[in-house]
Amino acid sequence: METANLEAATCFPFLQLPREIRNQIYSILLDSEAVPLLNPELLTTPPQGVNINIRDWPVFIYDPESYQAHHPAKLPEIGSIACQGLRLTNHQVLAEVSDAVMIANPHGGTYKLDIMVLDSLCLSWIALPTPLPGLRDLVLDLRIYTQLGWNGVGGPGPHFQSLLRLLTTFLRTGPSFSENQSLLPDLKVDSLTVNVVDYVDSESFRPGDYHTSQRIWVWLRMVALSGVLFGRVGVVRFHAKNKQDEWVMEDKGDTSRLTAEWKPYGWTL
Repeated sequence: METANLEAATCFPFLQLPREIRNQIYSILLDSEAVPLLNPELLTTPPQGVNINIRDWPVFIYDPESYQAHHPAKLPEIGSIACQGLRLTNHQVLAEVSDAVMIANPHGGTYKLDIMVLDSLCLSWIALPTPLPGLRDLVLDLRIYTQLGWNGVGGPGPHFQSLLRLLTTFLRTGPSFSENQSLLPDLKVDSLTVNVVDYVDSESFRPGDYHTSQRIWVWLRMVALSGVLFGRVGVVRFHAKNKQDEWVMEDKGDTSRLTAEWKPYGWTL
């Protein structure tokens, strides 16, 4: 009896708050972003005194050879990763959060993906604020820990090919990156933003240098100006410490020819 009273005393009566206050809480949570793994070392060696189970993190390991995304953790549901605990409370809160998602993003939302570039791509969704029909912008934050793999023989190297294939897979299947998902032939984004994140977050792993950013810019510009993204992406933006650029997609005609030219490098739509 005392245990039951103690549990009742420590449980906050959330639903007794006025609906307006609950809506404000949902709004704050919807604006928040998930925190990705701090650095690649945590994939294998958690710091001393910290108990981290990689299966508790929604991390995808994207294999550049098989183009498959293996995710040990369940994909977060739409509507801000920070809201997932509330969604599981009961049906009333689930309905209220779903309403708040639509109110907060009446004109669509921004999906944000953290990408640690190692031998493979380690992916973590930071923000999934709205269902796919409301997707407006896609932001890719690149944390680069290798200067190799960006240039190939006569074309982009395996890392850039993986990024292009990743974009293809997303536009085909959504945020699960699963080829087993049903296809989404009409999925489009108004803008694709590629951010080369510039900070040191590990003693053993260092972010890519200026030359790496320049290589990414060269290949991204070439893809954007080719016209192959037309109809799927409206604008491509590139942000790095010393360089910013933007390209509006234009119809260059003969889509089948463009797709055939870029297919060896990862674009298969």
